[in-house]
Amino acid sequence: MLLTDLQNAHEPIFIEICVSHECEKEKLESGIRIIEIPLKHEYALDRIIQKGVICENINALLYNFKHKVGVTLTEGLELNKFVLLESRHGFCPSNRSNCKIYTQRHPSSIFEITFDYQANRTRWVSPFVFGWAIAYETYKNDNVNVRNCFLCKFYKQNIYYTEWFCCLYKKFGLEKYCKSNRAIKCQYFSPNLPLIKENIEDSRYISYNIWKKGMDDKGINHNKEKAAE
Repeated sequence: MLLTDLQNAHEPIFIEICVSHECEKEKLESGIRIIEIPLKHEYALDRIIQKGVICENINALLYNFKHKVGVTLTEGLELNKFVLLESRHGFCPSNRSNCKIYTQRHPSSIFEITFDYQANRTRWVSPFVFGWAIAYETYKNDNVNVRNCFLCKFYKQNIYYTEWFCCLYKKFGLEKYCKSNRAIKCQYFSPNLPLIKENIEDSRYISYNIWKKGMDDKGINHNKEKAAE
């Protein structure tokens, strides 16, 4: 959906309705202003139309807009968080963290990375894949098995970009779709090094906090090295 004005006095805004998959990376990095609205139910769109106002939150993501940075007294700055448990199950909590509560650690976690939610708006980063990539890089020399299907070079998207699946599932009788920590025992796992390298490079543009089991709850802060291009 494309929004413009009659005089073309303003740059266009695209509204992306996210049903089965997120907006493509190339489109997000094009510089075009995009409002992405994830939909779980059709009536959610009706509520937005009736209200007539779109505010940035978990139900409406804004890309390539100039933000007026502000922090509410009640919630603080919204942050992304990725958590890796002792079971090697990794996930991004459904409820976003913020600058006031991000040091509240999961009781079973061995690794957590928390980073600036606003960073996603100018340089596209998938919190889930980013978290796995940083965890892999963090533990690669510590004899800690950090694996996930999304880090495997054999885990690909279909031609319609609507789902991810294992390219080897027919040949070797493997699970077609990623299941939690199954990659830990998969003998065919092969790290997607270009993907991991890309996410490590992205970390230079992001302010983030890393916590590992054994640290105090504050973890270690890493400030971004350069502005997003």
